[in-house]
Amino acid sequence: MVSPLLTGPAHSVEHRFGVEGLCDWIILKESGATNGSFRTTFRLAVEGARFDLRIVNPEKPKLYQRIVGDETTTYYLDYYGPLAPNVAGAIVLARPVPNLSTYETAGPIWLAYASADYLRKAAPAPPSAHVYSANIDIACGTGTDNGADVGPHRVLRPARWRLLEPAGLPEFLTYFNKDGHLRTAPNAGGRFLQRPLPSPYRRGFTNSLYQVVRTTNYNGILLPLEALYLTFWVKAAARSSNDLWVHHRFRVRPTNFFVPQETIAIPPPLPGPTVVTEARFLEHTNTPKNLFYYMRTNRFLTLAEARRLPVFAQTTTPPPLQPSGPRFLTPRDTFLLLLIVFSAFAFFAYRRRPPPPNGDVDSHPKTT
Repeated sequence: MVSPLLTGPAHSVEHRFGVEGLCDWIILKESGATNGSFRTTFRLAVEGARFDLRIVNPEKPKLYQRIVGDETTTYYLDYYGPLAPNVAGAIVLARPVPNLSTYETAGPIWLAYASADYLRKAAPAPPSAHVYSANIDIACGTGTDNGADVGPHRVLRPARWRLLEPAGLPEFLTYFNKDGHLRTAPNAGGRFLQRPLPSPYRRGFTNSLYQVVRTTNYNGILLPLEALYLTFWVKAAARSSNDLWVHHRFRVRPTNFFVPQETIAIPPPLPGPTVVTEARFLEHTNTPKNLFYYMRTNRFLTLAEARRLPVFAQTTTPPPLQPSGPRFLTPRDTFLLLLIVFSAFAFFAYRRRPPPPNGDVDSHPKTT
């Protein structure tokens, strides 16, 4: 049973329910041929703006990805077992939509079942012809940042959408690219480069499209029984901005609905020793400034706790002048340095995947 809760003076509906299901992800070539296909299972709990999503690759059932979020923050965790002194790697981002590219299927699942509160706040004014419009976070981070994957920096795009019902989930949603350029990999200085797209796309094009195919009325709430999320990319010999090809295709389907038995904890717990990348203090530039790392066992740190870490001051302020002469690491410094380096190496070695056939380096799978 799904429980709609009436809140606030306008009696907007705060959804509280759980859903289990499948998400199929297909990578396509410009010719339309399949360049890779993957299936994940998921379990999602929703409480208004809060969500708790666990994603599992059926081929590796003991490993999982977990994404927990609220109105301001998303917590990402990759559990990969005791490969190192830590059992998981994680990152915290100051944005409400789960679109980090290494968690490919999270965004389409979130959009299908957990996006109602976010979209209601993004465009609270009465819509034109029941279609809302605003500049919002893109929901899928795989190849949607002007041809590149979405990383720690926030990516907003103009969007238009219609809801299944008032204060409900989206029936369709379309994102647009407006700037007409391609974002390339960072140069040696860490800054992203840009180059113009072919002339038909200089004024923009459709970035991605979400569409509900079938619905069910479950305890008075319309929920998707099937939803599609398509991302598009440009053609070298295009004649118009509508001449696009589908690069990624996500299909979301539920297998069961349930009532969550526990409330969603923010910040969420950790499964054991975890190396956490703290990215809530990122500056809005092209370079990854103000990232730092810490090791935790029981839960993520709150924002206030992260600010009190000694590494916070060292990362966000200019380092003090060091006295002249040699400086040697203490045994404690050496141990911590080796621990961080080894843990990071194990994490990225685990995440690394060989490129797919035919050299499609922009979209090789990274799902665990």
